[in-house]
Amino acid sequence: MPWINYLRVPIFLSGVLLLVWFPLILDLSIPYAGAARLPEDVYLGRWLAITAVLFAASALALALKLRRVHRAARATKTTRSGS
Repeated sequence: MPWINYLRVPIFLSGVLLLVWFPLILDLSIPYAGAARLPEDVYLGRWLAITAVLFAASALALALKLRRVHRAARATKTTRSGS
């Protein structure tokens, strides 16, 4: 079971977001509230929330995949023992 692939995708996407937005996430940028119309402190929380959602979606996808594999194995076992 390649479970590591279910970690690679959210890590990659979260890393790309961090790479693109790190000055704002780490509060290293020069304030430009007039252009963004957002306070400086919202970026870290939003990045963390997006990262949490990515990992939760990946965990759900893995759980569904494991459930499907388990059901298929059980159905195969039942079919073999019934014959």
